[in-house]
Order: sequence, then structure tokens, then C-alpha cells
Amino acid sequence: MCKSLSTPYQWDSLDKSVLQRSAKVIEGIKHQAIKKIVIEYCKKSLQFSSISSLDVLIVKRALLDVDGAAIVARFKKHPIIPDSIIKYFVGKAQLVRVENDILPVALIFPGADETTLEHECIHLCQMLNNQPCLLTLTERLAFCEQNAEVVIKSALSINPEQALDLFIRWILDNVWGELEAYYFTDPQNALTGAQRSSRPYETIVNNILVWGIDKVIPDALDRCMDEFLFFFDELVSQVEWVRDLVTESGSESLSNALWLAKERDEISQTNMMLEKKRRM
Repeated sequence: MCKSLSTPYQWDSLDKSVLQRSAKVIEGIKHQAIKKIVIEYCKKSLQFSSISSLDVLIVKRALLDVDGAAIVARFKKHPIIPDSIIKYFVGKAQLVRVENDILPVALIFPGADETTLEHECIHLCQMLNNQPCLLTLTERLAFCEQNAEVVIKSALSINPEQALDLFIRWILDNVWGELEAYYFTDPQNALTGAQRSSRPYETIVNNILVWGIDKVIPDALDRCMDEFLFFFDELVSQVEWVRDLVTESGSESLSNALWLAKERDEISQTNMMLEKKRRM
């Protein structure tokens, strides 16, 4: 596991030469070909069914002032996806492999606004940053191309210890990515948004049991929680705006702040459902 934080964790620290290469790749592919690539990727890797070229609008987008460095795919309707929480999303960042290159793609669904797009563009910059402290670029591509359960179970069958390490880094990468993206687009809701999108507590507990990690590594849950707490303590000590978020929340730690945000969000969602039923 990573035991320190450094400059690469800033989303806008991405070397612009990476984006310039992306822009060059995108420029060299015809518009209709890009649309076909995106649609085929969504069908294969994300299990979107019943989508066609008529359902998607493709446009180019700048990243960190590099024109045409990313693709935005706007969906006219939510795709049909069996048993997947992605149907509740308004946006999703993906890296799409094209031969020896990568297309950064922001998938934008109905209900999204400009803030959503900015949020997903931050994710693209995070994902393109090939720093090995959490997930490497190769590992991020694997999680983009396959269901996380498939990736982890495959690793578990080969080397359980490395699989647990990958599982932990995947969770931390998701939480950190969401926290940073929310902070720089919607700071007032950074804690609530980050925990709602990454669901770290549910992901750790449920997936360790459902994916059978605990059967191979009995103390997996304890080790995950130890790494979780250590990493967030490091964030608080080294990242000023994270420290400010924790202070403003009135919590003693980032993990506690996220837990309280989770509880408040659940209460809010419950009250909204009750109010909706009352009005029916």
C-alpha cells in the first residue's frame, strides 16, 4: 500500500503532454468512428443494451486548456442496464483503449448539468495520471473494461495478497477521486457527495463477503479498515482543503466525517421518501 501522498494526487497536476497526445489521437479519428467506438465500448464493458448512434451525441472537450483532449458522449436517455447502480448516475468517466492509445470519455446522462460535466472531466484527469501510489493507469483501464468483481476475483485466484492490496487501493482511489472531484466542483457537498458516490463502508464490508475475499483471507476486513483509517489520516495531515473539510464538519477525523455524512444523507433520503408517500 501507498504510505505517503505527494503532488501527483492533485487532479490538475497531470502532465499536459498526456492530454496533447489524447487530442492528437482524437483528431485523427473520424467523428462517426469515435461514436462507433464509444457505443461498442459501452455495450461490451458497461453492458449498456439497446443503444444506437441515434441515442448518443459526441462532442470534443478541452481538458486543462488542451483543446479536443477528451470526448463527451451525451445520452438522450438512460441506457438499459440489468442490475446495475449506473442507471442512477448522471455522469461517468471512462478510459477507452484504442489500439495503443487511450480515449478519455465522459459519459453524460439525462439530468446532468455543467457541474456534472466538470466533475467527470476532473475524474478523467485523475485517471490519466499514471502515478503508482494508488491505482496505476493499467489497473484503471482494467477496472474500466471489466466489472470490478471480475477484476478482483481474477486477481484473487492468482495471488490473494495482491488481490487484497488491489481491492484496498481500488476503494481508496474511488473515495479520494470522488472527494477531490466534488470539492473542486461542489465544495459544500463534498463529504456527502463523496461518500454517496464511492460508498466506502458498504463496498468494504459487502464485497469482502460477497466476493469471498474473507474465505481466502480471514482478516481481510480488519486489514481493509486499518488501511482505510491510515490513508484518511494521511490525507488530513497533508492536504489542507481536506483538513478544512474535516474541521468544518465538526468531526475528529475524515473517516468519521464521511460516516456522519452517510448517516445524514440516509436520514435525508428517508424523509424525502416519506414526504413523497404522504403527498401521494
